Amino acid sequence: MSKSETGAQLLARLGGRPTLQGLEENLFNKDGPNGGDVFEFYGEEGVGKTELFLHFVTKVILPKNWNHFEIGGFGGKIIYIDTDYKFSILRLAKILNNRIRDIVNGVTMATDKQQDLKKPTEKDIDSFVKNCLQNVKLVRCLSSHQLICTLHSLENQVCECPGIGLILLDSISTFYWTDKASNMLDYNINQIKSILSKLVTDYNLVLFITKAALVKKKTKDLSNSFAMGDKSGKSDEMYQYAEFLGNTWHSFIQKRFIMIKEVSQNQSKFSLHCKQSKLTKKFTISDNGVQFL
Repeated sequence: MSKSETGAQLLARLGGRPTLQGLEENLFNKDGPNGGDVFEFYGEEGVGKTELFLHFVTKVILPKNWNHFEIGGFGGKIIYIDTDYKFSILRLAKILNNRIRDIVNGVTMATDKQQDLKKPTEKDIDSFVKNCLQNVKLVRCLSSHQLICTLHSLENQVCECPGIGLILLDSISTFYWTDKASNMLDYNINQIKSILSKLVTDYNLVLFITKAALVKKKTKDLSNSFAMGDKSGKSDEMYQYAEFLGNTWHSFIQKRFIMIKEVSQNQSKFSLHCKQSKLTKKFTISDNGVQFL
């Protein structure tokens, strides 16, 4: 413990953060994600990165139960850092509303006790959704400098609110070209990585980050996959990954999910691939948000 650490900071670090174990068993193990885990979601524009983040947010901020209905949420709070300005509170509210209505309308009142329960009205659901949205702390940044200052300020917020268990950064690559042109890329990325690493480690947080595929993998690198014995080549080409933020950032990420979108017969199909766990999962996006297949 640091000599300057207060009792409140100690309790915030060692106290009970909301567990996120079982957040999405399609992607994580049943006993994950855990505090200190860092995940990156990588892909081109339009592959569903922000929608997937809204899916995670929905699960975290909803309670486990509400008004005698089993909701299946985690009852936690999140910090959402939006650098792409793609986050939509209206979209999140719509997903939450649809999720609750599906649960309420899908419950069969089997017992006399259940039959006596009052079904929530539309007003009740709207009020409930508004309360859930209070669990989202949204921060928007216009530059790497603002992002670094924002991350420095998060420690106090995390310390004062033990209900925060997840930080989402969408996206780390927004200021890549600006920083590269000003020769500040390496410095800014190192600063961002250092602050984030301290936050997730000291406060037992889970960190999700999106990164746009701004730089394509070199053809020479792709040809190496054939030389190494991959005869199909198709999978590697579809899920190609190019690291353009440097070795420091590359080593910071514990697990990467590469996301793609395929369009067939005017229908969009999305998928995630993780080479580390040899996992591939498909999903769709609708008014109800992300649905895994």
